[in-house]
Amino acid sequence: MALYLYTRFELEGNKSDLDTATEYQRSALQLQPDGHHRRSLTLHDMALYLYTQFKEGGERADLDTAITYQQESLQLRSPGHPDRSIALHGLSLYLYARFKEDGECVDLEAAITYQQEALQLLPSGHPDRSIVLYRLALCFYTRFKEDAERMDLDAAITYQEEALQLQPSGHPDRSIVLSRLTLYLYARFKEDGKRADHVAITHQQESLQLLPAGHSDRSIGLHRLALYLYSRFSEGGDCADLSAAVVYQQEALQSQRPGHRRRSLTLQKLALYLYTRFGLERAKADLDAAVEYQQQAVQLRPLGHRRRSVTLHAIALYLYTRFELERHRTDLDAAIEYQQMALQLRSLRHRHHLLPLHEMALYLSKRFELEGNRADLNMAIEYQHQALQLRPPGHRHRSLTLHEMALYLSTRFELEENRADLDAAIEYQQQALQSQPLRHPDRPAVVHRLALYLYARFKEDRKRADLDSAITYQREALQLLPPGHHHRSLIFHEMALYLYTRFELERNRVDLGAAIEHQRQVLQFQPPHHPNRPAAVRRLALYLYTRFKEDRQRADLDAAIIYQQETLQLLPPGHHHRSSSLQEIATYIHARSREDSNAMNMDTALAYQWEALSLSSS
Repeated sequence: MALYLYTRFELEGNKSDLDTATEYQRSALQLQPDGHHRRSLTLHDMALYLYTQFKEGGERADLDTAITYQQESLQLRSPGHPDRSIALHGLSLYLYARFKEDGECVDLEAAITYQQEALQLLPSGHPDRSIVLYRLALCFYTRFKEDAERMDLDAAITYQEEALQLQPSGHPDRSIVLSRLTLYLYARFKEDGKRADHVAITHQQESLQLLPAGHSDRSIGLHRLALYLYSRFSEGGDCADLSAAVVYQQEALQSQRPGHRRRSLTLQKLALYLYTRFGLERAKADLDAAVEYQQQAVQLRPLGHRRRSVTLHAIALYLYTRFELERHRTDLDAAIEYQQMALQLRSLRHRHHLLPLHEMALYLSKRFELEGNRADLNMAIEYQHQALQLRPPGHRHRSLTLHEMALYLSTRFELEENRADLDAAIEYQQQALQSQPLRHPDRPAVVHRLALYLYARFKEDRKRADLDSAITYQREALQLLPPGHHHRSLIFHEMALYLYTRFELERNRVDLGAAIEHQRQVLQFQPPHHPNRPAAVRRLALYLYTRFKEDRQRADLDAAIIYQQETLQLLPPGHHHRSSSLQEIATYIHARSREDSNAMNMDTALAYQWEALSLSSS
C-alpha cells in the first residue's frame, strides 16, 4: 500500500499521498523485527520516503532518520547481496544531501566511498551504472569545489564522460548528463587558463537541442552556453562568439518568468555581455540595454543579498560609461550614488573592496571637473588614498593608483596652493615611476606628469634641481613616444618652455637653440586650423626674438615677425590675447626699424601699438 501511494505521489505530486505512504511504511517496519527477510527492503523504502519528505520541505530530522535507516539496510545487505549496490547508492545520495545542508566534509567523503563501492558492483552494461557514474562525478566535482584538488575535477570529467557513453542519442537523461559534463569541462578551462573547451560548447549545444521550449532546464542550459561562448570570446576575441552569447542569454531571460530564482543572475550576465559588445562596436543601444538590465538586476537583489554590492558596482560602471559618451549629468550622479552604496556593503577587508574605491575616486574627480565642488575633489583624494593602501608595493596596479593620486593632489594644489599637496604629488609620481618597468606602456604619461609637477615646484622655489629634473624627464618622455604620436606635440611644447626657462636663468645659448628647435617641432603637429597653433606660433616668435637679441642675427628677427603676423591672423578681433600679441609685434618691428633705420617699419610698429592701446582701453 505504501509503495502504491508513493508511486501516485511521484505521478501527481499530492503531498498527502507521501505522508500516508510514510506512515504505512513505518507501520510495516514495526511488524518486521530483526531477522525478518524483508526488513532490509522495508528500511530502504522507508529511507527513500523520508528523504523525499525532506526534499519536499520537511524537517531536517527526516534526512537524519533516512540516513540511519539506509545504514541499517546496508548492514543487512552484506557483500554479495544482489541489492547491495542499490543500498550503497541510496546511502551516498542521502549523505551528499546532508553535506549540502551542513558542509561537513565527512559526509561528502563517505558519499564518495559508498558510491565508488556501488560502481565496483555494477559491471559494464548494468542499467544502473550510468546513474551511479553521474552521482559519483557530482561528488568528485563538489569536493573539487571545496578543496581545489585538480585530481577530483579530472575524476569528475572521466566518470561523467563514461556516463554519457552509456546514454546514447534518444536517452531521456542524455541532456542532463551533457549539461553536467559541460560544467565540469568549463571548470577545467578556468583552472588551466587555456582556450575554452570546444567540446564543452558542443555538448551544451546538443543538450539544448534535446530540451524543447518550455522545459524547466532549458533556461540554465541557455545560460551556460552563453557563458561558455563568452569565455571563448574572452580568450580568442571572435566577435561571433560574443554575439551568440548575447542571443542565448536573451533567450534564457525570455524563458524565465518574473520571480524565477536565477533571473537576477541572468540579467546581470546579459548586461555584461552587452556592455562588452558596446566596448567593441560602440552601439549605443547595447549600452542602454546593459544599463536597463543591470538596473533590473539591482532591484532583484535587495539589501542583504550576497551579490548586491557586485551588482551595484557594475551599474555604476555602465552609467559612468554612458556619461562619458553623452555627458548627461544624471548618469554621473547615479553612478556615484550606486558606487557609494556598493562601498557601504563592503568592509575594507573585502577582497573586492579595492576596485570600487578606485572608481569612486574617478567618478568624484570627474564631477569636480564639471562643477568645481572641492568637496568632490577632497573625497576623491580620500578614496584614492584608501585604494592605495590596498595596493602594496609589488601590486600590478599600484603604479596607476599612485599616478592618479598624484594627479588629484596636483589639481588641489592648483586651487589652494597648499605646498604640501604639490610635494606629495611629486613623491607619489616618483613612486609610480619606480613601480613601472622601463617598457611599460604607461611610462611616457607617468614621466611626463612628473616633469609637470617638478616644473610647478620650480616656479614656487626657483630651485635649479627641479628644473633640471623636469627637463630630464620630459626628454625621456619624448624618447619613449614614437614619431607621429599625438602626444609628442604637447611634450615638445613643454620641453621648449623648460629649456627657455633655464636659458633665462643661466643664459646658456644651447638651451635657447634647443627651445627653438623643439618649438618648431610643435608646429609640425599643428596645421593652420589647429586650436593650439596661435599659442605655439606666438611662443616660437618670442624664442626667436630672444635669440636675435643675443646674437643680432637678422634672420631670427624676420622669422619672429613672420610668426607673430601669423599669430595675429589666427586671433580673431576680440580675442583676449590679441592686444598683447599686437604689442609684441610692435616691439619686433620696432627692433627691425632700428636695424634698418627704416621709417616705414617705425610707422608700422606705431600702428600696431595704437591698435593694442585701443583694445586695452575699450
